[in-house]
Amino acid sequence: MQQASIDCQQPLLVKPPLVKQSLVEPPPLIKQLPKPSIIVPNGSGLTNGGIGSGWGFDTWGFDTTTAIPIEEQILNTQSKVNEVVDRIILDEHPALFNNLGCPDSAAAFYFFYTSNGLEKEAVAFLSNRGLVPNPILVWSPDSIYYQEREKTGAPDPSIITGQQMKRILKAKIIPLYESTLKFNARQVENGLQRLYMNTELGKQRLNRKIVGNSKLSPPDGKVHKVGIIYSNLIPLFIDKGIIVVRK
Repeated sequence: MQQASIDCQQPLLVKPPLVKQSLVEPPPLIKQLPKPSIIVPNGSGLTNGGIGSGWGFDTWGFDTTTAIPIEEQILNTQSKVNEVVDRIILDEHPALFNNLGCPDSAAAFYFFYTSNGLEKEAVAFLSNRGLVPNPILVWSPDSIYYQEREKTGAPDPSIITGQQMKRILKAKIIPLYESTLKFNARQVENGLQRLYMNTELGKQRLNRKIVGNSKLSPPDGKVHKVGIIYSNLIPLFIDKGIIVVRK
C-alpha cells in the first residue's frame, strides 16, 4: 500500500509508503471479539444536524449529511493504517488535502483525536496544557484582540479563545474518521500527523509532534473520532504580527 503525497502543483498522487513501524499485534482476546456496532449515536457530530453550535463545517464537496462509517477492522498493521489515511485524503476530502501543506494555500491546520465532542478538542492547541510551550499561537500584545481581552480582565490576554477562533479566524472543523476502538482512531491520527510533519509549525501545521499509539483494548462503548480544524486567516494574521507563534 502506498501513501498519499502532498503535491502543490497537481492533483494528489501516490508516494512511497511511510517508514514501517512495529504496530501492536492484537492479543487473542481482541481477535475473538465480535465486530463493533456501527450504530451512530445521537449527537456524535457526524452530521450537520449533530453540530448545532455555529462552527463552519466546510465540506469541500464531502456530503456531511451522511454519517461517516465507523471502522470495524483493527488497524494493527501499517498497510491498514495507510489504506484508511489514503481513503480520507484521496477519496473523501481530495480538495482539502491537496491544499494543506502547500505554502501558497495559506491554511493552518490541526489534527485531533477525541471521544467527546469535536469542538472542545479541536481548539486544544490554544490551551496551556502539557510540558511543552503551549499554546502554539497567541495574540500579540500590540493586537486589538489582546487589548480587548486585557480590558475584560482575562488572566492571560494572549490566549486565543475558541470563540475567537470561530468568530475572528473563521476556523472550520471537519470530522474525518470514527471507530469504536480508540486504538484505531489513534493510529489514523498518527498517520495523518506524520504525513504533514515537514510543514511549517504555526503557519501550517498546529500539531507540535506526532501522537503516541494507544494500547489495543476492547470497545468501551464510546465513539472515538479524528478530525481536523483549519483556518485560512491564521497565516495572514501571523504575517501582520497580530498572532505570534511560540516555537
